[in-house]
Amino acid sequence: MWYARHQRVQRVKGMEQFRCLNPGDILRDRYRIIAQLGEGGFAKTYTANDALGSPENPLCVVKEIPPPESNDPRLLEEAQHQFEKEAKTLKYLDKCPQIPKLIDRFQEQGKFYLIQEYIEGNPLNKELASLRQFQESEVIDLLQDILSVLAFVHDRGIIHRDIKPSNLIRRKLDGKIVLIDFGAVKAIGTLAIENGQITQTRAVGTDGYMPAEQWKNQPRFNSDIYAAGIIGIQAIAGLDIEDFFHDKKTGELVWHYSTDDRPMVQISDKLKKVLNKMVRYHFNDRYQSAAEVLQDLREAKLSRRESLTALHSPAPASKQPLLPKPPPQWQDTLRVCLPIAIAGFLGLGAFLIHKNFTPKTCPLIQGDAVSCGEEILIKTSASRFKQRGVKDFFKGNHQSAFKFLKQSWNEEERKDPETLIYMNNALLKA
Repeated sequence: MWYARHQRVQRVKGMEQFRCLNPGDILRDRYRIIAQLGEGGFAKTYTANDALGSPENPLCVVKEIPPPESNDPRLLEEAQHQFEKEAKTLKYLDKCPQIPKLIDRFQEQGKFYLIQEYIEGNPLNKELASLRQFQESEVIDLLQDILSVLAFVHDRGIIHRDIKPSNLIRRKLDGKIVLIDFGAVKAIGTLAIENGQITQTRAVGTDGYMPAEQWKNQPRFNSDIYAAGIIGIQAIAGLDIEDFFHDKKTGELVWHYSTDDRPMVQISDKLKKVLNKMVRYHFNDRYQSAAEVLQDLREAKLSRRESLTALHSPAPASKQPLLPKPPPQWQDTLRVCLPIAIAGFLGLGAFLIHKNFTPKTCPLIQGDAVSCGEEILIKTSASRFKQRGVKDFFKGNHQSAFKFLKQSWNEEERKDPETLIYMNNALLKA
């Protein structure tokens, strides 16, 4: 059994209120209270030293949950049932490294206690308190961290119900976000009987992070997604939760705007779309699972990385071409005509050898005169296309020269070797 030194009980408006535990108080002969850690509308938390804990980390967190406001036996039985059920659920969540491990649970004098692993780090609300506007990459990383935990929790049929910055601890060890303070156990303090039925007197959650359906005590899995989206918008907009406002007609959140003292951080349309879908007023219009949000965030992150890579990649060295790049059909022509040119050279050589031409009588070599295409040396063929082609070749218009020489080659039924040589010379020049 446990005891707390100098503890006293008093009645206030029909609700049992307990004096805060003091440093040095011991619970269950094991957990020595160090200091109060926090206090909310549903529970109080303390840091404590676990006498049986590991030497490396003897610290733990003690969460004290008040009983129902009424002493009705039905409520006490229901509260005990919910406590045992949720405590087992928390134990099941131990498998997630971003959820504190449940060390112990017990009930005494109507109060409920959870003993959990102590996480060394800073709550996210301290990061947001400065109203510093996060950059896009920071917000994506933060949301991915939160949603990966929510995906694990939701897959096991559990709704957290109180996602807010103070319930997200950035662990000092690795910078990961750790999710604490599940709302289901805290609902014990809100149990009441109305019209003979056990119900909750108020919704579990925090104003500003709760969507409409949660206010009606009808939370859904994507109610947690809504809260995570609010945190993401709060981070990137640099706004306090009280500064948010909603469209009076649609109920939708209005956040992507700038003011004179607070210009909006530039973000991609993809991230803006993700955030807007996370916080839609009606749950049917929101993401239906954390996995869907994570997929879109991965795509937004990949798109951002590709954009930054393209922006910072050095431009390829530019080289001024001597002539415009020939269209694709020129490459095709080259593949077709090059073998023909080779054959033409071989054929011309064979033709000259066969005719016993000498340098003085060779139609392409007259004395010291040599023509690559600037002059017609074989006068037996003087097609107008050939003449225009030679003229353009002489002027250096090799693409135009190739065009006319090709027309001449086809017109001459491919019989003039000089035309073939000049045509291919023009192609190679181009």
